[in-house]
Amino acid sequence: MKQFLAGLIGASQAKTYPALMGTRVLHAFGSGVCEALPVQLVNDIFFLHERGKRIGYYTGTRSSPHTSSTRLTS
Repeated sequence: MKQFLAGLIGASQAKTYPALMGTRVLHAFGSGVCEALPVQLVNDIFFLHERGKRIGYYTGTRSSPHTSSTRLTS
């Protein structure tokens, strides 16, 4: 998580293209945790027959900025 945040902060402060690319690579290595954790939480919380719908809601909220994330709890 620290690597993820360091990459975000570094990219926001980068003044050159190579600096931006370097911090984006750092950010990419740290973002694996942020992508895998919600799916693992859904697997831990919901029963097997409920997981497909919940993962579908999560994927829909990630792919569309107009979809509200409150549908995950419905």
